[in-house]
Amino acid sequence: MKCIITYFNLASLLVSDDRSEFNIVREDITKIFCQDGSEAVKQLILANYRAEPAVPFSDTVELSDEHFGTVAKCYVETLRDNGIGNKLQKDMIAAAKINEVFSVDSGHTPALSHPGEIANILIATTENS
Repeated sequence: MKCIITYFNLASLLVSDDRSEFNIVREDITKIFCQDGSEAVKQLILANYRAEPAVPFSDTVELSDEHFGTVAKCYVETLRDNGIGNKLQKDMIAAAKINEVFSVDSGHTPALSHPGEIANILIATTENS
């Protein structure tokens, strides 16, 4: 799979001098992660946002069909995701052999912008397992 960084709008991405952390231009944080959230949710995100360690974006992860391949997986697809976008989501769904996809008309953080819908999806997944 492509490096995840190739999917981002690089104009918003800030890389630390030692390349150990990724950050986002402050004015773009809520546009990327929760454009559909209430003002209160957007303020909560801004107050709690922290730079991300860069290592998980570049380290290799090996998953086997013997182990990871035997686990039933579902995915919440966010249709208006400005963080990772639709293309990367489709690529991840295909690569991980997802069994069931739930689509939510939301940005990157539907648990904050559509909590009731996410709660219903979580309940549905437990009922189907």
